[in-house]
Amino acid sequence: ILGLPDDAETGDIVAATEAICRPAVPVPGAADFVAGLARAGISLGLLSNAQSNTLADLGPLLDFFPPELTILSFRHGIAKPSPALFQILADRLAGRRISPQETLFIGNDPDQDIAPARAAGFRTALFRGGEGSLANFTFRNWPELARWMRGA
Repeated sequence: ILGLPDDAETGDIVAATEAICRPAVPVPGAADFVAGLARAGISLGLLSNAQSNTLADLGPLLDFFPPELTILSFRHGIAKPSPALFQILADRLAGRRISPQETLFIGNDPDQDIAPARAAGFRTALFRGGEGSLANFTFRNWPELARWMRGA
């Protein structure tokens, strides 16, 4: 569309487009939670379909994610839910003697995050609390929904 040569540097264009169309907004409490895990000595990683500007958007949180456990799809030319990305993560964790079964993978998309992580043997947690979340409340059974409705 832009008519740029194949080897053109597009990082600034990507960053500007993302800032306008999908600005990064930190989820309240996330930074403190991540920092607390890091202080407790828990290894942290990042596997994301995010773009080249993502690392800059993380600001000081980036220090908590070691480069070898920071897997961004644009660097590999594949995107979640590709099993290949989850295998890369599993291989890199194995280098630290950490198995997928010892790893909690947190995602906000059942199809792009949770299903492929589970298929790769990771423990999983689905986050549904941020701005733009698909739901105000998630539930596992109908009585739980009824209790929530009575309290709403």
